[in-house]
Amino acid sequence: MNKLAVVCGSGIRGFEDGASDTADFMFPIAVCLSREPDGLASRQLICADSMGHRFRCIGLSDGSVSTFAGSDQSGGFANGSCQAAAFRFPNSICADPLNPGCYWLGDESSIRYCDGKRVSLVAGCEWMGYTDGAGDQAQFRHVRGLLATSNRQTLYVAEGANYRLRSVDLKSHTLQVQTICGDGTCRARDGVGLDSSLDFVHRICFDRSSNVKPESVMFITTGTAVRRFDIETGNCVGLFGICCLLHVACRMSHVAVHNCNFVGGVFYWSGALTTPFPHLKLRSFGLASTTNYLIVSTHNLKGLYAIHIKSGDTTQISTEFDNPPGLALDGDDCTLFVADDKHSQIKLFDLPERYF
Repeated sequence: MNKLAVVCGSGIRGFEDGASDTADFMFPIAVCLSREPDGLASRQLICADSMGHRFRCIGLSDGSVSTFAGSDQSGGFANGSCQAAAFRFPNSICADPLNPGCYWLGDESSIRYCDGKRVSLVAGCEWMGYTDGAGDQAQFRHVRGLLATSNRQTLYVAEGANYRLRSVDLKSHTLQVQTICGDGTCRARDGVGLDSSLDFVHRICFDRSSNVKPESVMFITTGTAVRRFDIETGNCVGLFGICCLLHVACRMSHVAVHNCNFVGGVFYWSGALTTPFPHLKLRSFGLASTTNYLIVSTHNLKGLYAIHIKSGDTTQISTEFDNPPGLALDGDDCTLFVADDKHSQIKLFDLPERYF
């Protein structure tokens, strides 16, 4: 039996910091593990508490919760000290690979950087929109995923409601932002760079397969599929559609699925779906990767799924989670941290070793 435990969260929606069993979350939507090298117990987990408009810090030694950055419970836009900073619907976090304790933080319209003491603007502004260019001139619409290269030269941005993948040049003193994938239309279409289409981008992670050049390929979860993007060539193709997860979940529940079609690298579902999944809308994929597998969660199907990167074989590895949009993987300890927003808790799951 795989170990499942609650790290923190009272199960009641709220804003309270404190001990692991009394702290509250409003809508924990993303989690990120700190990079300190002293063992898991000494590390921290940073959580984007979206409806709480703040980022929270969880000590893994005791599960205690404190506010990392943000203060305004109604949301806002402000930089400065961690206590004075304000965010609006934070959705994403990325640890700085070269500076432990520092993070890039994404919210509705901007990307900020926090060193644990102060919050500064990297790119974007107070207002949502779409503009490439210098960091403080760029505009975003729902920053859903952040991913940094290990040399800290590029920050990739999964942008939900502009339906694009973008990059921030961290080497440039102006922090130039450019679109690298997606033409801005909400549809699933294979192609190269700006000639491809993405339907609501959620999370991104690098392909860690041994036969792939490090940090040259990434996986993207969108509204209908897991897609593969080659950073060097710009080629974007659909790999595993939402219906592969549907088939697994329904097979375990003895539920029939009809009218699934595979078109252009993406599974499409059209037609009636019998209970227990009425009015199904598969969104908010959580995503993590190991050498051989993608670990995926969805907004409406309970549990976690492991997809073999080469074969596409899909296995439901847990049914214990309800609506888990955020995943963070610690490969050394085979531990998966899960933001369980429906229960307003952060949980951990011991991932079976065969998935590494």
